[in-house]
Amino acid sequence: MFKKIIATMIFSLTFSLSVSAVEVPLDAKLDYNQGIDFYKLGMYERAIESFRSAIRAYPDYVDAYYNLGTVLE
Repeated sequence: MFKKIIATMIFSLTFSLSVSAVEVPLDAKLDYNQGIDFYKLGMYERAIESFRSAIRAYPDYVDAYYNLGTVLE
C-alpha cells in the first residue's frame, strides 16, 4: 500500500513539473510584462489590452488570464 502511494505521488510530481516546464513564447511574455507595467502605472485600459494580447499569442497563459481578471474586477 505504501509503495502505491509513493508511486502515485512521484507520478503526480513528475506530471506537474512537465506541465510547468512549458515555455511561454517571447511575444506573449513581452505583452504580459507590458501589462504588469501598465497596471503598476494605473493605466488599466492599456494593461487590459496587453494581457489580452498575451492571451491571443499564447492561449494557455494562466498568469495573463489571472491578471486580466484582476484588472477587470
